[in-house]
Amino acid sequence: MIDWELQDERFHKIVQDVHHVLALGKDGKTVQEIASELDLDPRYVYDIQVSAQGFREDDEIAVAHLVEMSL
Repeated sequence: MIDWELQDERFHKIVQDVHHVLALGKDGKTVQEIASELDLDPRYVYDIQVSAQGFREDDEIAVAHLVEMSL
């Protein structure tokens, strides 16, 4: 059985991570700097940034869905 509340919390966390990673990336921070500042795995930060490259505008929800599917 799927725990939808847990799934929603997980997705909400991913959306927050995407928002923070993209904001710090726009400030010129490297993957390592972002990962260190947000206490995230550098590979996860990299995956967020690569997923975001496919969008003309920053659609954080779409990026979060791509990241979630890759986990």
